[in-house]
Amino acid sequence: MEKLIWTLTLTLTGLTWLIGDWHVSLSILVVFMTFDFITGIIKSWITGEVSSKKGFKGILKKCMYFVALIVANMLDLLIGGVPVFRTMVAYYLIAVEAISLIENLEAMNVPLPQQLKEKFAGIRENNNK
Repeated sequence: MEKLIWTLTLTLTGLTWLIGDWHVSLSILVVFMTFDFITGIIKSWITGEVSSKKGFKGILKKCMYFVALIVANMLDLLIGGVPVFRTMVAYYLIAVEAISLIENLEAMNVPLPQQLKEKFAGIRENNNK
């Protein structure tokens, strides 16, 4: 048990260094990722499109978000430790997750304010370009 605790402690310490200081944007990203995953499962269950392969791909994609954050943090360390790139990547990923969340909620016929849908539709269109 003690080896497991040490292994877990060293792993999480290494990840913390790789990702950088924990900022509120990272907390928001994790919350959005979790809600997107949960709403995606519910949406696929409601629409009858349940697929373990699609779900696994979604989990892998979300894991790659952390790779992008690590790369951005390493670039920040290279330029002096100011979290410019990591913040930019985190905000971008928050927007991506928010768009996906809104799409999932719309597919489940959850009523949403029209302004919110329009704003994120514009972001989605710019993202696709």
